[in-house]
Amino acid sequence: MATTSRFLTWEGCFNVRDLGGLGRLAPGALVRADRLDALTGRGWTALAGHGVRTVVDLRNDDERGVDHAPRPAWLKTVRVPLDGIEHRDFWDVWWDTPGFATPACFRPFLERFPDRAAAVARTPAGGSTSTGATATSGRRQPETLGAPVSMWPV
Repeated sequence: MATTSRFLTWEGCFNVRDLGGLGRLAPGALVRADRLDALTGRGWTALAGHGVRTVVDLRNDDERGVDHAPRPAWLKTVRVPLDGIEHRDFWDVWWDTPGFATPACFRPFLERFPDRAAAVARTPAGGSTSTGATATSGRRQPETLGAPVSMWPV
């Protein structure tokens, strides 16, 4: 699979990137995207064409929407809510600050929620060639975990 750009066009999503080529990550091994539930039929076809077979959805339950077009039956979706938004003691400190959703809050996040980060890292993509992840609101950047986390083509 030849990719000339890190930015991918999947109809219905506005921020889809192949994270391959970052560090030791092979091109096509990991993709990050915004709301996959907004994909059109053509968007799902583009996702499949990129080799994604597993989606790791990092969103909270209240952030997920209904798929605008039918999600392919063969696509595995694993839900691992990352934020721990119910922990107001942490989020009240960070939510409305300039450091919110920047590298400045990543270390405190990992120190406060190591179990959530570990759950994402343990997500079964085993042996997959490509995976994908979805996040919303710009606060769950793959770098939060110190490594890309997104969609796995399996």
